[in-house]
Amino acid sequence: MTAQKFDSHSQSDKRNHLSTAFTLLTYIWAKDRPDLKRRIILAVGCLLAAEISLIYSPYILKFLVDHLTSNTSSLQSWAIVPVALALAYGAARLFQQVFGEIRDAIFAKVGQNAIRQVALKTFRHLHRLSLRFHLDRQTGGLSRVIERGTKV
Repeated sequence: MTAQKFDSHSQSDKRNHLSTAFTLLTYIWAKDRPDLKRRIILAVGCLLAAEISLIYSPYILKFLVDHLTSNTSSLQSWAIVPVALALAYGAARLFQQVFGEIRDAIFAKVGQNAIRQVALKTFRHLHRLSLRFHLDRQTGGLSRVIERGTKV
């Protein structure tokens, strides 16, 4: 009986989380801000580039180790190829970090705009509430909670 109650509660929580995510998505993908949409697309591109670099770096390291353990004796196989693979591995790791930082820098304006819009909507809603609400409740504590929630 309790497992069934827990499952239905869990489904309700999932629905609420999805509803919240879709509501917040409207603030991130603003209809009237094409500049923010471009930033989101660029940030997703940087995310994909960082993930591709993350995926390929172990393979490059594998090729390097495989090459060093092979039984080849030419100068090219002992000098040029391992150095090139080591540089490629370092470049892949570097690109992973660089693309992650670029993504964060590009997406910062989108996140700040979304936080500002949510805070403004909350502020306007609080001002539309009746005086009785503000007199009967501890709105100072409420404003502190709202301020903490909007800080990044």
